[in-house]
Formats: sequence, C-alpha cells, structure tokens
Amino acid sequence: MTDDGTAATRLILCEPQDVVASWIRDGLEALGLGTVLVTSEELCGAERWEHRVASSGTSFEVRLADGRVLDGRRIGGVLNRLVGIPLTYLARAEETEREYVEQEWRALLASALAGLSRRGVPVVEPPHPYAVSGRWRSPVEWSILASRAGLPVQSWAWSDGLPAAQVLPQPTSSVLVIGRRVIAGGPIGRPIRDSCGRLARLANRIMLEVQFGTEEAGPITFAGVALMPDPRSKGEAALEALTVVLGR
Repeated sequence: MTDDGTAATRLILCEPQDVVASWIRDGLEALGLGTVLVTSEELCGAERWEHRVASSGTSFEVRLADGRVLDGRRIGGVLNRLVGIPLTYLARAEETEREYVEQEWRALLASALAGLSRRGVPVVEPPHPYAVSGRWRSPVEWSILASRAGLPVQSWAWSDGLPAAQVLPQPTSSVLVIGRRVIAGGPIGRPIRDSCGRLARLANRIMLEVQFGTEEAGPITFAGVALMPDPRSKGEAALEALTVVLGR
C-alpha cells in the first residue's frame, strides 16, 4: 500500500520483444498483484520525465506517450529486465556523443531506481553504473564465484597472468534462484541447490538462473548463468517466488 492507502503497483521494465516479461506480468496479475509493464522504447519516448534529487531523498514521475503516469510514490516493487537504450533513439545522437548518451541513460535509471531501494521498495535487479540490468561479470569471474559457493566448476589454465579460454559444458539443466527460493529441475540434489543460493548472494543477485552440464557423461558441472532468466519452465513456483520478492 502507498502512503495514501491506495494499492501499490509493481513495475516490470523490459525490452519491446521480451515475451518472458509479458508472461510474468500476466502471471502476477492472475495472482492478484497489480502489475504494469513498460518497455525501454516507451521510457525513451515519454512525454515528460521529472526526477528530483534532494538531501531528503529522490522522486520521479514519468508521463508516457499513451497517457500512463509512473509515479515513484505509487510503485511497490520493480522487476528490471532492461538491456540498454533502444538503438532507434541512440541513432538520433551524433556518433561521437552516443557513449555519453548511454552513460546518461544508465545514470538516470540507476538514480531513479536507487531512490526506490532507499525507501525500501524491492528492485530486481538494480542498474549498475556499467550495465542497465546489474553488474556484468566475465565467464571466469562467474566460475570463481561459483567455486566459492561450492559448485563443481571446470578447471581452466592461466597464461602470462591471464585466464585462458574456458570451454564450458553445454547446459542441460538449470536452477532458478528468486530471493530465498531455489527452484530446481532435473536430477539436481540439495547440496547443489544450496550452493546456487550462495552463488546468488555472493553475486548480489535477487534473481539468477544457474546452468549445469556434464563433461563426457561425467558429473554435473557448472555451465554458466543467465542474468535474464526465463522462469516459464518453473511455472507457478517461480511466479509465487516473484510475488514474495516484489513485496506482496
């Protein structure tokens, strides 16, 4: 609920062709969670952005071209699936200014959503200064974190102080972490599920898909992560977990 007693809205931010985001929106609505989906193109094409930063906190209000208004005071949770500024809008800038435009876009989103987080509004996942959808890591960095979390990780060689190319197994199964809920598919036991939860916490991710494969019919091995998970295969369990992290 908002300060004036009205129901808070959950906001999904995504790219125009994100069918997974549409599935999540429909599922949350069916579970009674009022949800609004807004694409990157709609954000860029908004009639007005008003973002205020003060010592007392931040606020924002966005009037979209279709008349909808996004008022930060009425948002109860955010699922962030944005990738970047739409190329159609970026192309309008001078070529030498496009990197600056991207940086300003990330800064605006990061500030607006960070303001919600400071007020206790859950944001899954908050933008990072170098990536709209959260911190980017290389495959080797993910392998190191996975090893620290206790997952079976393929070894790799180092040359001249740098990691050599790592050939990960083809993913054949996965574990979906949403907050404190760990949802597994296939023959994945409790120790692996627990380690997946630790990996998400080490990476400071609220939602993370951890992928596994096998090497020549050997034991299950870490095969990477998906930062934009597709929870459709996990069905109702994934939707219920999302209602929890989005502050039902």
